[in-house]
Amino acid sequence: MSFTTRTLAVVTLVVQIVQIVNLEANYRPPPYSDHSRQYQYHQPSYPRHQTPAQRQQQPHRTQHPSTPASQYDPYRHAYTTQPPYRHPTASTYYAQYKNYPHAQTQYVSQPVNPICDIPPDLWCDSPQSAQQCGVQRQCDSLRQSRRPLKVTLIYEALCPFCQKFISNQLPAIFNKFQGQFQLELVPWGNSRIMRDGSFSCNHGQKECDANRLQSCVLDILSVKLALPFIVCFERDIGRFSVDQALQSCSAFIRNQYRQIKECYDGYRGQELQRLAAQKTLNTKPNPIMEVPYLLINDYTPSIDNNNLNVLMLPQLLAKWTKMYH
Repeated sequence: MSFTTRTLAVVTLVVQIVQIVNLEANYRPPPYSDHSRQYQYHQPSYPRHQTPAQRQQQPHRTQHPSTPASQYDPYRHAYTTQPPYRHPTASTYYAQYKNYPHAQTQYVSQPVNPICDIPPDLWCDSPQSAQQCGVQRQCDSLRQSRRPLKVTLIYEALCPFCQKFISNQLPAIFNKFQGQFQLELVPWGNSRIMRDGSFSCNHGQKECDANRLQSCVLDILSVKLALPFIVCFERDIGRFSVDQALQSCSAFIRNQYRQIKECYDGYRGQELQRLAAQKTLNTKPNPIMEVPYLLINDYTPSIDNNNLNVLMLPQLLAKWTKMYH
């Protein structure tokens, strides 16, 4: 190789070295993308070179002596004081919640084919029908309940249908199922309380007076003792005035006649009518739209079901009382 060729090669190598040095001196890193920033955020940051002034500004972190080193989280730079969560086993769960009803109750598994094609009236007819419709727990709870069935009759004193139901059907029903259900009578119906505090009834002032009188009788006497007077009163009120019907049926309330008359003529009778109005207006879920209306355990059925209950009350009570006893 000649001298000229060697000189040219050396010059070329020097130029390349100078270019590499200039590129490293002028290099600027590209900005981080969103993905790079997310990656950097999730990575543990290690201490970099800091000046003494910067190190004094940062708080000094020390591990708590009672905290095991295994609980140190490098991604949060903090020490957790709670142990890691462990799902409880069945034995530990029932030992901790042994006083709760769900820990001791054993439920019957539901059928593989949960198709309920049985009318609701027959759901509690047998364990098979209850299991098929998924109401076995509810039916068992209903059978185990020792509370008597409560039937509430909301009526008006001069309503023809109410008079017929009270005079012809109610006494026989009460005597047949006496002690198996609780009867409540509310003489109000579709009456209204006016702005001045007075009462307005569908059949005039005579009906308002008759409702007030029966409220006093039901307040002073039990339903068993008041029912004979109310049946007699409903039979006579159509052809007599309120006072005349009271005198005609006074034999049934002979011992409490004076007390009932004071209630009827005084403020107590009006107060009892307001309580009857409150009871009637607060029925749920359906409002009282007609009378007579029967509430079953304070539940207000629909109008169609109410009409059926009024017509078939003896048969329904025979069925319902078997479930409660």
